[in-house]
Amino acid sequence: MHNRILSFLSSQMWVLVLAFSSLHFYSIAQESTDNVLKSNDEDRTSLFNYIYELEANPKISITLDITRLINKSIKEEYQPAFISLSDNASNEKFSLPGRIRARENMRKQVCRLPPVKFDFPTAALDSLGFLQVDKLKFVFPCRDKASDQKKLYKEFFLYGLYRLINPYGIRAKLVNFTLIDGGQEKYRFTGMMIEDEDEYALSKNAEIIELGSAKSGSLDRDAFLKMLFFQYMIANTDWSIGNMHNVEMVKLPHKERVVPLPYDFDYSGFVGQSYAKPYSSLPITSIHQRYFFPYQLSENEFYEMVEYFLLIEDDVYAYCEKATYMDEKSIKQNKKYLAWFFDLLRNPQKMNASIVKK
Repeated sequence: MHNRILSFLSSQMWVLVLAFSSLHFYSIAQESTDNVLKSNDEDRTSLFNYIYELEANPKISITLDITRLINKSIKEEYQPAFISLSDNASNEKFSLPGRIRARENMRKQVCRLPPVKFDFPTAALDSLGFLQVDKLKFVFPCRDKASDQKKLYKEFFLYGLYRLINPYGIRAKLVNFTLIDGGQEKYRFTGMMIEDEDEYALSKNAEIIELGSAKSGSLDRDAFLKMLFFQYMIANTDWSIGNMHNVEMVKLPHKERVVPLPYDFDYSGFVGQSYAKPYSSLPITSIHQRYFFPYQLSENEFYEMVEYFLLIEDDVYAYCEKATYMDEKSIKQNKKYLAWFFDLLRNPQKMNASIVKK
């Protein structure tokens, strides 16, 4: 009985906090945006895009019940929360109430802090001059070791690397997070913000295909082949076209066919998460073993992709060098990991025999 009373009081406290937050943001709406946002609907941007276009890593503080987030991860149960964005001088730009929950299948089971989805009241976004795209997706380091932070950097790097290969790829942004619980700072780390489906549809005037199944033959061929070789390059087998697992299917207005876009690279050998294991149905025993999925591929298509990736090899290495959020050792490791792929491309006959399906 005592525990139930405490639980009830705790939940009521969060309701009061959220109610106060909802009132608070109205009072700071005009001054906190520093005249960045416009009142004209045509000039408005989304909250994601506003944060994404900030030059430096934004500083985001999230006030929440961390224990509840962890305990309710599997059920993905929402709880009230509060988010504030600050500039590099720690000046608050704006604050917003909302609700937060865990997301993703594996990480919410094995990580201390699961990836989360933040859901905002559309009225709050509207009052601050934002478009009513009301979701943000965040990914945190799996645990609080230095190696976990390095692996998050590696996964973030892959989002940008894929956009080098296909500029229509999903966007990601590094964010300096502070998590606050009970008025005290509990965690401070760098995570990332991932573009969600509604945001992508808005920014690209695209249609997101969410239901049904897909076949490789029905996809935009160039985009599919580039994704296929990219996944092999980073040793990632945690994806599937048929059930659209870790692949976003989008219909772009200037493309006749659906474009597949990869995301969630934590199971790749490039990132190297300790919990990542290949599916038992695959003929590999380690995520560091590259496996090329046996999709039908002509010899002409194979050599077109070999030529394309060799053409961008120097750009890939240059992109590695620009990832200065990682230490020098990690940058060298990244280049070495990717160099194996390019070296293989320079011996296409060896690769061709096991890949081309006539």
